[in-house]
Amino acid sequence: MITKKGVIHGVDYRFPSGIALMHVGDDVVYVESGYGLRSLAACFGAREGEGDLNEKIRGEEIVYSVDHMNVLCGFTPAGQWEGPEIPEEGIEEDEQESY
Repeated sequence: MITKKGVIHGVDYRFPSGIALMHVGDDVVYVESGYGLRSLAACFGAREGEGDLNEKIRGEEIVYSVDHMNVLCGFTPAGQWEGPEIPEEGIEEDEQESY
């Protein structure tokens, strides 16, 4: 997993794929279209749906974690981030599986 910081440029969603594409900085991040989009909407005070969501999140800076396939694992508005400073290349974490 890698944790990065960037500015959201928008979200593209094509029903019924179940996956949305969120453009953050130069990255394209895959977001689960149910829980993932609802979490973004709730965090930034948007209604679910691409129009209002894009309006509310565009330009917001976030700290986000993605897995090795660039699927969003979690995010925090950058202003609420209490972790370490995020370098431009991100912070890579060892992925140790626990069973």
